[in-house]
Amino acid sequence: MTDNQNSNTLQLAAIAEAMTTYLKTDDWQAASAKLLSCAIQQTHSEYGFVGVVVNQTLRVLAHEGIQWSQYTGQEIYQQAVETYRHQGYLEFTSFNNLFGSVITSKSVVIANTPATDPRAAKKMPAGHPALNTFLGVPIYSGNDVVGMIGIANRPEGYSKKEQTKLETLTSATGVLYDSYRRKEREKALERQLQNTQRLETIGTLAGGIAHDFNNLLTPMIGFVDLTRDELPADSPAVEYLEHVLAGALRAKELVEQILAFSRQSEEPCAAIDLPETLMNAINLLRGSLPATVDIHSEIHAGHNAIIATPAQIYQLILNLGKNAFDALVDESGCIEISLERITTSEHSPDTGLLPLTGGNYHCLTVRDNGRGIAPEILDRVFDPFFTTKAVGQGTGLGLSVVHGIAKDLRGCVTLSSQINKGTSVSVYLPESDQGMAESNTDIPCIAGKGHILVVDDEKPIIELLEVILQKQGYRVTTTDQSMTALSLIRDAPERFDLVITDKTMPSLSGLDLIETLYNEGIKIPTILMTGYFQDGDEIHHPGVSRYLKKPLDIQQFNVAVAECISTSLNTSSSNNE
Repeated sequence: MTDNQNSNTLQLAAIAEAMTTYLKTDDWQAASAKLLSCAIQQTHSEYGFVGVVVNQTLRVLAHEGIQWSQYTGQEIYQQAVETYRHQGYLEFTSFNNLFGSVITSKSVVIANTPATDPRAAKKMPAGHPALNTFLGVPIYSGNDVVGMIGIANRPEGYSKKEQTKLETLTSATGVLYDSYRRKEREKALERQLQNTQRLETIGTLAGGIAHDFNNLLTPMIGFVDLTRDELPADSPAVEYLEHVLAGALRAKELVEQILAFSRQSEEPCAAIDLPETLMNAINLLRGSLPATVDIHSEIHAGHNAIIATPAQIYQLILNLGKNAFDALVDESGCIEISLERITTSEHSPDTGLLPLTGGNYHCLTVRDNGRGIAPEILDRVFDPFFTTKAVGQGTGLGLSVVHGIAKDLRGCVTLSSQINKGTSVSVYLPESDQGMAESNTDIPCIAGKGHILVVDDEKPIIELLEVILQKQGYRVTTTDQSMTALSLIRDAPERFDLVITDKTMPSLSGLDLIETLYNEGIKIPTILMTGYFQDGDEIHHPGVSRYLKKPLDIQQFNVAVAECISTSLNTSSSNNE
């Protein structure tokens, strides 16, 4: 048998063994190792690797003969070992080298003098073995380059003969690595689906928890408020109750923040106070980070209205804050958050993402003093699912979500970074001329007129509302059963001037109770209370006069009751005339 025949036999045997290994074990690394071992043996090379192109990176599935110095490149060596242990592969994120030129040029690369080759990197990473000679051959699937085999340091250099041997190996393995890429895309889509389902689950759980917490907070806040009003102003107990009330109100705000962040329904955008919303979001971020991280914020109040939802601002801060924390060394360092009002004529960022139109903008900037981002991957940080973190430690969605929110709000994002100095991300959001909605508290309370039916399955809340309403002079009937309430109203509709009901009730929900009354033509004003609004559809639900969120604010509650009672009494007067 001639040398060529023997070589061809070995190559075909390696291809068959690689295919068989994959089909039997579904192990890409083991299958790739079979091909690489044959390539190194056939070309008498010192070391080499097999890589596949995934998400614009070159993923190394097998390598042989690469002995990194543990002395001259200890940090990089340890990082490579740790990455390979967690992920099962290494990745080249830059194609500005000999390896990458095989992929970008879609052609064979032979470099027998890499030191003077313009395609080679300026220098190898510290600790990497010397690259004296190099041969890289692309792996094709149809017209697409799906990977490559790279070998190095054949003492005599490489020629057409070694190229032909590698091309024999790569020509039969394109389908193998195209299959690998398809599986990786399927995994990415599956992870995306799982992330979406997780977020939906979190939103559902948050809604249920919020409802329960707000039911607990309603009587706590209400009775503390009532007790404080009964005490003399100079009583020491007033100060104690103020502390209790402040803690309860902080719990109320925290529930609102969690709900805003986890809400999955489409919440309509409106003019919001950006500094106030940012401070709430920063408080939420602060509670999720260890005490070793300092958060410095420079947020000034003023005319800082934008058209957005609180949920979008929470997502901006939490995503940017989490990214900044992940960049810190040893989970210790500083995160700076600032807000600045600018105009595009004074400061027009060259984003490359979304051009800004003329006008006033609010620039939200989050800076860290962490590791920084390598220049070669800066242009990819906004790509969905792109991450430099180990498997299981990041989804690669953080900055893409930030970019998506900025784009939805007609703004843009800029990013700058320096290795070992930190990263700065700025989000530009257009200023709004619309004023923030203000509640009308000028409605006078009508004392001593009207009969109110209160329906809630939480007895402490029933007792609280009964006390509040009776103090205003109303007659009050209470029940913890919505079916009982329906019977009372049906028996004597004219008896009641207002129905106040909780949304979540056993047997018949508060909304269903109101709907039943509406459909039966019973025209009584109604107030629907809830600890959690799931969507905005109910705001226009027929039959509902007012919506109130728990925990209740006593003043707002009294105003809503006064408005509804006034309407009811005016209607009754008109009918009597």
